[in-house]
Amino acid sequence: LVAAARLLRQRDIPVRIRVVGAPDIENPTAVSERELQRWTADGLIDWTGPTDDVPKVWHSSHIAVLPSHREGLGMSLIEAAACGRPAVTTDVPGCRQAVQDDETGLLVPPKDPAALANAIGKLVFDPDLRHRLGQAARFRAEAEFGLDAVRAQLMELYRELLSDRSTAT
Repeated sequence: LVAAARLLRQRDIPVRIRVVGAPDIENPTAVSERELQRWTADGLIDWTGPTDDVPKVWHSSHIAVLPSHREGLGMSLIEAAACGRPAVTTDVPGCRQAVQDDETGLLVPPKDPAALANAIGKLVFDPDLRHRLGQAARFRAEAEFGLDAVRAQLMELYRELLSDRSTAT
């Protein structure tokens, strides 16, 4: 993300890269607080630290970016989609389940800062595309990850488990 931010700055693309959250001090591969502070001082990112108001973060943002190398189902991507924000994320398991390329966001190859910068720039300069993808993301988040959808999936799981149990006896 920082390498992409450098490219965006070199290209004079007007974008603010906000990073929200605390460093994971238990993860030896995590970005350190010192690095986050240095990147903020260099003007590459705006690190705001942790927050309890995630909807506020998404409502004040235009695009969600998660350039993960590996990910479970990215909750931040689902939260952003629920707020009608398109995502730019990597084409890796988990991320590709949360974002449909060119439908709810844009997928880029992992570890490719140029592709990441290009995708961010594309959404910066195309507000109609940004809006269309964001609306589709909101619709999908509600349909597939909303309370009714999760409740239906859970009830189906219970039915299957109860059915398996009754046929086993």
